Amino acid sequence: RVSREQRGIALMDKEGRWQDFPVELNGGVQALSIHNGNLYLGGTFDEIKTPELSDAVQRQGVAAIDITTTALTSFSPQLEHGSSLGVFHITPVDSDFLIGGRFSSVNGTSHQSLVRVDTLGAVTTSLPTPTQSNASVHRITLTDAHIYVAGTFEGYAGAPSATHVVRIHRTGDDAGSVDTDWLPEITATDFVGNAYGDVNDLLVRNNVAYMAGSFTRFTDPSNPSSTVDRSQYAAFNNSGNLTDWAPAVSGSGWTNGYLARYLPNVDRMLIGGTFQNVGDETTGSVALVDRSTGNLDDTSTLGAALVELGVSGIAHDAHFQQATGDLCLGILRHEDAERLRVGILCMDSNGQLLW
Repeated sequence: RVSREQRGIALMDKEGRWQDFPVELNGGVQALSIHNGNLYLGGTFDEIKTPELSDAVQRQGVAAIDITTTALTSFSPQLEHGSSLGVFHITPVDSDFLIGGRFSSVNGTSHQSLVRVDTLGAVTTSLPTPTQSNASVHRITLTDAHIYVAGTFEGYAGAPSATHVVRIHRTGDDAGSVDTDWLPEITATDFVGNAYGDVNDLLVRNNVAYMAGSFTRFTDPSNPSSTVDRSQYAAFNNSGNLTDWAPAVSGSGWTNGYLARYLPNVDRMLIGGTFQNVGDETTGSVALVDRSTGNLDDTSTLGAALVELGVSGIAHDAHFQQATGDLCLGILRHEDAERLRVGILCMDSNGQLLW
């Protein structure tokens, strides 16, 4: 059992037991990606120390560690954004990496919120960036033809109606440009405070883009003068039109969707957020819903187990790498006769709570 203090990054085995991981950061980690034997980290840190180093070295929001040796690699894009730097997503693309977050320059050159770099951290391809000066990118999702980008931006690369989500051509003569035929437009929210229609998560399945966030309404693509209600979860087809997928979440004064994941073994969507109800049933902040309609699945083994679990708190998917088919969820609270679980919990695909 490990007793040392860990900040920003920690390692556990598949049974939920903490393992020694001698990597020290001076800030938080919001993004993880494993690729070709390296662990890529993104977050709010600007220094990192690994066992082979006598002193911490500078890494501005992004670093990579050899998984086997825990040695720091030479991957070192230098990101800047005043005092509020943050990297929220790293994903490999071809032989490069896409980095999304809150930054204004990379290696001394202006690149806002989204950049493509090589294995050393040098910028390789110029990508369109948000129009809004202080926008963030929260999620990047790839398909063979497109790069989907989601976040807090309002206006994107000359497309003012691209609010919080945009699609960029990945191939062909238009590679690197915004797909102006696919522009879901978030028009309003009902919240006060810090929720302004942000998109926190986005995934694509069968050419349908599923998203989660703090939005409540979209402009109707078929009638631009009207709006369509979609509270915290929505899906758009390959033509940019709303689908019927609409989980009816409620139960919190500030309801925010953080998670949308497709589970192929049950052909259902896992959603998580701050809600407590789906439709007329109390579920807690995580639920299994139909992939076409968003209706609650409370009859399958997994769906019923999630309803019974009834976790409180904010349901993120725990943003770490794991090799099993288990569901790992973060920033939660669950108490039963055996133990209190706070922070992270894990259950298998049959609904058995593991740790």
